[in-house]
Amino acid sequence: MVRVSSLLLWCVVHRCCGCEVFVVVSAMRSGSTSLALRIASRGGLEFLSEVRNGVGWVPEGRDLCSDPVGTLEEALEKHQKAVVKVFPTHCDLHSRPEALRSVLSLDRACYVVLEREPAHRQCSLDWATQHGDWSIDPSRHERFLNRTQLERPPCAPEATPEFQKEHHHWYDTVRNLLHTHNIPFLDINADLYIQQSNDTYLDEVADHILTNFSQE
Repeated sequence: MVRVSSLLLWCVVHRCCGCEVFVVVSAMRSGSTSLALRIASRGGLEFLSEVRNGVGWVPEGRDLCSDPVGTLEEALEKHQKAVVKVFPTHCDLHSRPEALRSVLSLDRACYVVLEREPAHRQCSLDWATQHGDWSIDPSRHERFLNRTQLERPPCAPEATPEFQKEHHHWYDTVRNLLHTHNIPFLDINADLYIQQSNDTYLDEVADHILTNFSQE
């Protein structure tokens, strides 16, 4: 059996009492949808995806980064417990540096930092952007390739310098803010569960996260 504990680069604190919203802090093409959906399914939570302006239940002019407390309260009025995702494109560090600080200090939230190796992330993002293949699991990628008759080239061993710079700036900022304010979080290496490509393994990852954030 796969040991889920091997997925943790480290865990700052193994406890987070009173968690009503799981915030998966990640970036595009990092397996965040698969993980967030599985956390929601295994924990009996509502998956709210990306809480941003005009998407889904979020009204125009409101998003998690512009009004974290108000948006969270509105979410909890509709759903007792929920899972949301936060990307760099939601809380722009250049135009709204204070927004991320507010999002990462919500009272009733528990945080999961999900990171994928930059080269793998850029490869997936470039392919999706060019060909419209935004699949979230290998079987859907396979169906896309069969349908389109496209052949996916191998990924480059490294991301471009500009991509790496933005990637590391985002994750360094997130972790520094969480550490600075003593906010508990779990740090997950996305590559390890993406490479496994099986539902049982992903279930174990989600269960491990839920267990760590439910201990009293």
